[in-house]
Amino acid sequence: MNRIIDSVCKHKKMIVIVSVYLVMVILNFLTPLIADDIEYMYKTTSFSTILHDEYLQYMNWTGRSVVHIIARLFLLMPKVVFNFMNPLIYVLLTLLIYKISTKDHKNFYVFKYLMINLLIWLFIPTFGQTILWETGAANYLWGGIIIVSFLFLYHRYYTKGQELPFNQPLQIIFMTILGILAGWCNENTSGGAILVVLGYLYFIYKEKRPMKAWLFTGLGGAIFGLLMMVAAPGNAIRATYFDRSTWSFARKLYTGVFGITRTLYENSLQLFILTAILIALGIIFNQHKNWFRLSYVYILAGLATIYVLSLSPTGLNWGRSFFGGALYIIIAMLLEWPDKLSKTTAGSFYSVISAVLIVQFLFTFVIGANGIVQSYRDINEQYRYVENQKKQGNLNPLIADFNANEGMPYPAYSSALSHVGANIDSQVNRSNAKYFGLETIRSVSKNDWNTIYKNGDPTLMNIWDYKEYLKELADSDYTVLISGAGTSQQMNESLAADIAKLLPELDLQQFTQGWNFSGIRQADQDPILSQNENYNAVGQEFAEKQVSMSSSFTPYEEQQFSRIKIDGTDVSRNKTGINIVVLSKDGKILDAVNILSTEQGVTISR
Repeated sequence: MNRIIDSVCKHKKMIVIVSVYLVMVILNFLTPLIADDIEYMYKTTSFSTILHDEYLQYMNWTGRSVVHIIARLFLLMPKVVFNFMNPLIYVLLTLLIYKISTKDHKNFYVFKYLMINLLIWLFIPTFGQTILWETGAANYLWGGIIIVSFLFLYHRYYTKGQELPFNQPLQIIFMTILGILAGWCNENTSGGAILVVLGYLYFIYKEKRPMKAWLFTGLGGAIFGLLMMVAAPGNAIRATYFDRSTWSFARKLYTGVFGITRTLYENSLQLFILTAILIALGIIFNQHKNWFRLSYVYILAGLATIYVLSLSPTGLNWGRSFFGGALYIIIAMLLEWPDKLSKTTAGSFYSVISAVLIVQFLFTFVIGANGIVQSYRDINEQYRYVENQKKQGNLNPLIADFNANEGMPYPAYSSALSHVGANIDSQVNRSNAKYFGLETIRSVSKNDWNTIYKNGDPTLMNIWDYKEYLKELADSDYTVLISGAGTSQQMNESLAADIAKLLPELDLQQFTQGWNFSGIRQADQDPILSQNENYNAVGQEFAEKQVSMSSSFTPYEEQQFSRIKIDGTDVSRNKTGINIVVLSKDGKILDAVNILSTEQGVTISR
């Protein structure tokens, strides 16, 4: 036992780092490709065209070229490659933060390193979208490590006088390139990095250290990279999609500052209270004045990184845009944090704070990890459903709208991302259709999907031509529930004739004015039809289920409806036009559609 304990103590650094890496690997495997991942897969032709593809994006959408090139590279590879590489970048980022915030580098302080991971988990906004989600991680985590690596070289020179291991020309070239990359990562985070570098240069000057040329070429490179990013023509195009872009400078600044302040109060008040407490403890106990002075620079950079968003067209809510600002403030907190908790009065305060944070972390980690697992199950259920529908011949499937894990920052899969939506022609829908090898894909409400489409008939659900659809029903032995209401313009002669093939007793003359009817067509039985002028109702027990239908059309809007219910649950589209619900012999819902005649033609929708 003593040998085991000695071995653990001897290799504790490696054990802790590997453990963090493995946890992150698991979380990455539990985060599938979603949203922009699938879109970028079809915006990138091949490895050989990445620079050209990114140039087109630079000209038409956004200037974040560096991080989007990273995203494109990995999205051309199997997801498993990213699942192992992304946790490595996360671990490297935490180690860089450890090196920046730790005063004594002779020993490895396990507790200090674990606190870094704890603070990132608790205070980085939308952890799943910025750390786990492939496109999001490329933008924020990978951009973050480029920026922090850049800052680390300044920090190392300021604290230790340690230069780059090259001759002067190579130092200048290396720092210029690294500065350009750091400045070209993310608009507000890269801007904050420039402020931090200015702080380092000021302190280096005050310490009377030699002002090396690479210190300034790195800064110049970062400024150049930032200017190239914000000057992208695509930014102006993208801004037109947001109403704030049309506001005056004063209005954006005023509403933005107060909006961001409210967002910080609602989502990160604990972060700022904890920072204030750590500053107070440092002042009271007179600890490491030079390090505390440096922490103020990171705090100011963090606040500037966040509040500059007041001028942006979007991103004022506690989301991905706040990543850089939160990261700088976390680094500031860790600069104020002791390397080791001592048995002194000061150590007692830090121990109490640690205990509170650990308890909070344990609760949120369990809840957050469960949310990630549940999210993984939800999205894979949808993916399996789509693949199954495709195998059965349905190349136009419907999936459920996202409505899980609301308000939980740890799963990447959330309503904050652009998932498959109701608009069949949207870019994300078209990309998902290509990804799965479909003609189209769209979503309906979770309730409609569970009630109607989840167990529907793939053959019926693949038909989008109304004539073909009604012919399929007429030739089948399905039970067809039909309820309709509308104006004369919403029923043309051809549609009326096709409906009459299902309900032969339908009076077609009534369709010359406001109309409504309800009917049931069953194989080998006479159809049931109610076609009175203002209101119709039909009820019948079928397969031990109670079917009730009602329709109405009067000049009053609240009296214009056509409903189909089974056991009290509305299973129709309940729109003007013809609502149809198809049942199997055992009462299973096979499909539900709305057919509507307009000036543009007859459309069928689900």
